[in-house]
Amino acid sequence: MILEPFKVPIYTKELILDNKALASYCLNNRKSNKGRVLSNDGGWQSENLYTYLQGEKYPQPISELCNDILTIAIEFARTIDMIDKLELDNIWANINGYKDYNLPHKHPNCLLSGVYYVKVPKNSGEINFVNPASGTMQYDWNKYTIKEYNNYNSANYTFRAKVGTLYMFPGWLNHFVKQNLNKTEERISFSFNVKVQSGALL
Repeated sequence: MILEPFKVPIYTKELILDNKALASYCLNNRKSNKGRVLSNDGGWQSENLYTYLQGEKYPQPISELCNDILTIAIEFARTIDMIDKLELDNIWANINGYKDYNLPHKHPNCLLSGVYYVKVPKNSGEINFVNPASGTMQYDWNKYTIKEYNNYNSANYTFRAKVGTLYMFPGWLNHFVKQNLNKTEERISFSFNVKVQSGALL
């Protein structure tokens, strides 16, 4: 009998949105927004396109995406028995060209984080999630001792980037994005954070 005291939840869902319009929004935004450098090595990451401080209305044309994110976050939170009084904290765009990637990082000060893909050319990089114990487990749990990698013994997991796919996960889960090795096309996505509503814990 194997007990499973600690599990890491990752929620995925396919959304039906106008991804071409969302991609155009990102590309047009890049023309007037110099962006910022956080986890990205190369590429372009926008400033926040929305934050909870701006009010209740989400900007066009990302309002439908923002509403879907919040709905999914509430479903996810209820599934894992977390508080479901949530709000979208912030959302931003990512455009990664040839050899651009994102370094391992976490999203502190939020309950849930995630990514939604609007354009994914072939060989443009996948998202990887890092086992919270990876810093020490790889000393002894490695390619020399593991016969076949699975949910119990893997130091990281790779998930496919696909247009219309959303991944949502705990903000404390370390993750990174591999290089875009497509020489001619960029990968475009949105990342976001969800937090507990202000005053919900009082």
